[in-house]
Amino acid sequence: MLNPNPKPEMVTFLERRINPIFNSLLKGKYRLGLIQKAFLENDKLIRGKYPVPGKFINSDKTSLELFNQDIQMPLRCRVEKGQPTILVLVGDWLAIFNKLKASIPPKAESVFESMLAIALNHEFDHFALGTIPQDDHIDTPTEAFESERTTWPRTCERTLKPFIEIYKKQLSDNDMGYHNAWMACGRNAESEEWRSFIAEAYGIEL
Repeated sequence: MLNPNPKPEMVTFLERRINPIFNSLLKGKYRLGLIQKAFLENDKLIRGKYPVPGKFINSDKTSLELFNQDIQMPLRCRVEKGQPTILVLVGDWLAIFNKLKASIPPKAESVFESMLAIALNHEFDHFALGTIPQDDHIDTPTEAFESERTTWPRTCERTLKPFIEIYKKQLSDNDMGYHNAWMACGRNAESEEWRSFIAEAYGIEL
């Protein structure tokens, strides 16, 4: 479901492009086994950590419209009264998909699918590790930095590496950026190179 009175094109895009990938992961039917395994391992940890089953909230808005942020963050997660919650900004996802279609038409759908799977696994990594805002708490820049610095290594190792090294998939420039930075820093989350990369990626001043 989207927010009340959603734009028709957003409803169609959610149902045709986003839901099939998310649902396949949630139901244990995603076609790339290692990606599915990473997701299910997170899901098991999450079910043991939080008392209330998770939920998705879909919005046809963009990051700019809702949060006045130029950086697109099409999935946002938090824990509300013990319930893992993911906000899906369909407006951001549609803009990303249209950009891919314009820049890499033959690969747009494949790259977009990988982006969805990586993004969802990353948010589940946050929940599994507990690196996530709770209730009304808003992370300070330092807290947000530490959250991403410690969570992205899990995503790089368990999701990005299989996509690239095992399944030989072309990924988005953004996702490749995380993979390349992680490998370049020697897979060391404490390294200055990794800290600088995460700070720049999220526009955080250290």
